[in-house]
Order: sequence, then structure tokens, then C-alpha cells
Amino acid sequence: MKWYLALSIIFLVSCSSERPGHLGLKTDGEDQSLHPCPDKPNCVSSFSEESSDAYTKPIKVEGEITSAHDNLVKIISSMDGAKIVTNEPNYLHAEYTSGLFKFVDDLELYFPSEGPIHIKSASRLGHSDLGVNSKRVEKIKFRFYQNEI
Repeated sequence: MKWYLALSIIFLVSCSSERPGHLGLKTDGEDQSLHPCPDKPNCVSSFSEESSDAYTKPIKVEGEITSAHDNLVKIISSMDGAKIVTNEPNYLHAEYTSGLFKFVDDLELYFPSEGPIHIKSASRLGHSDLGVNSKRVEKIKFRFYQNEI
């Protein structure tokens, strides 16, 4: 029975490293957005409906979007388990790897030329994340607003 549990954990850990195909910007005509959250409580997004549990407010920017982008790169790079995978002028993707089981969460930011910065954080595996993605997003926003003032 112990070998079955060990094999299951190894399988889950190996699956957590595969990048999902729904990352990146979604284009609908001239509009771009982040892909929607799946129907699970392990994702938050500023593109979710405001009445849903998956909603988080976008990041408001005062001043240059490039300065905001640079500041967010510094904040994310300094966080435990974070690795920036894609860093483009209008899109950023980072992976967060947990310590013990090496589960991976994906954080995405969309920097439109005007308006707020949109954010999404989602677990790759499982159903519930016990609020980890929401707390991560709020920590990023808090640190961002602290540096903006």
C-alpha cells in the first residue's frame, strides 16, 4: 500500500511541471485578455465576473506602464519559488513552485497600452488551493502599491 501512495505522489509531481496550453493572451477580434479561470476554486483573475469568487481587482497604474512592468518584474522575481518564464512588453508569465511537493502555479499579467494591468493566478493541478493563489495576488498588489507611493 505504501508503494501505491509513493507512486501516486511521484505521478502528481511529474504532472505539475507540464505547462497548460491555455496560457498567454487570448485574442478576440481587436480585444486581448487572459484566458478564463477553470470552474475550480484554485484560480483568481481580474477578467472573472466581479460577483464570482474567482474575481480579483486589476492593478491600477498611475504613470508609465513600463515603470509598472519593471516594478512587477522585480516584485515577482523576489518571491519564493518564482521563476519568470515569459517577459514581454504586454505580457508576463511566471511559475511558482511549492517547496515540498513541487506543485506549480501559473501567474499571468496583461499590460494593455491603456487601463489597468490584468492579473491571473491558477494552480495546474487539484481542485482547491486553500486560497494560495488569491493570497499571492494580494501580496503582489500590496507590494506594488507600497512601491508606487
